[in-house]
Amino acid sequence: MESDKVHAFESTSCEESESKADGRSASEKRDVYLPGLSRPLKDGERLVFDKSAYEMYHKFHTTYPCLSFEPLTINESSEIHALEFPFQCSLVAGTQAMKSRKNAIIVMRLKNLNRFSKRDVDESSSSEEDEESIENNSEVQEPCFNCVEIPHHGDINRIRTTYVHKTLLCATWNAIGKVHIWNLSPAVRAMEAMDGNGEVVTMKEKNVFTFAGHLAEGFAMDWSSLTPGNRHFHLRYLCPAA
Repeated sequence: MESDKVHAFESTSCEESESKADGRSASEKRDVYLPGLSRPLKDGERLVFDKSAYEMYHKFHTTYPCLSFEPLTINESSEIHALEFPFQCSLVAGTQAMKSRKNAIIVMRLKNLNRFSKRDVDESSSSEEDEESIENNSEVQEPCFNCVEIPHHGDINRIRTTYVHKTLLCATWNAIGKVHIWNLSPAVRAMEAMDGNGEVVTMKEKNVFTFAGHLAEGFAMDWSSLTPGNRHFHLRYLCPAA
């Protein structure tokens, strides 16, 4: 694990974050900002979200920005169950670092994503029963962020995943025009084995396939959900003219 790999997960009180953001007291009136209609922002003013419009709010950041990301379905045959707090989700993203050799595929998991507590949410935005269940639950844990990084040469413009024979494959199209295919199954297993918070593991994985036939970088790429490639990298179909 490199020393400059710093990841953070932040979960703050809504009231506290809003007060710090605009420097005003909670009792002051706030107006909805409409682009093109509202007055320009004054020096020191910032836009803040309306807590009544959200069930929950969490934020996290990675060392480098990610232009492309995708939610992961860890179990291909998993059933859809009723959504209950706390939530958790898994993502894969591709970085765009200042130096090509610093880039990585990031396989990450976010856990313990709880809704706003009673002190942060107006009574009109959720039922009293839901609020009391959160207030009285002594086992509510802090949000958890863990990830596995796979070194990747070049900025990642597009990243997409699919399952092939129960193996999670990932395709990346980088800034030097190459399309790589990676096996993410080992990274997912390593991520699921993490018990702590803020863990970052670097895995030296080698891509299983590379296509270097493009003359330039690109951004439009996806796996076909209708027809398998059958050893063909490109699938083209003629569509009726509009």
